Amino acid sequence: MERNNANLSGSLGEEYAAEYLRERGYEIAAVNYRVRGGEIDIIARRDGFIAFVEVKTRKRGALSPGYEAVSAAKRRRIIAAARHFLYRYPVNLQPRFDVLCLETAPGEEFQVLSAEYYENAFWAEGYSPF
Repeated sequence: MERNNANLSGSLGEEYAAEYLRERGYEIAAVNYRVRGGEIDIIARRDGFIAFVEVKTRKRGALSPGYEAVSAAKRRRIIAAARHFLYRYPVNLQPRFDVLCLETAPGEEFQVLSAEYYENAFWAEGYSPF
């Protein structure tokens, strides 16, 4: 039961994130882009960039912030999926890897309390500011 709540929260978080990005002028190119070995929550375009966005949703009071869940292994899977996307759909845009962390209210109802958007959260070379 707990896993289903986490899946629902993640799905609602991704829907919220897509709207969050649209409101900031991003054009959503894909949502939940999946290939063998990787997945990207949201792919969006704006200002000469194509952003591969990982969305992390956490309840207020969680033991760790969402960006800490973007491990080196997770980054490698995102990068692999991004390479696949760019091979399949070539664009003349600068790729960027972003993370959007959502903090939600405790309880069953989905309510976003805060959103933190990290542009260039990590790079394909494996460096991360976190």
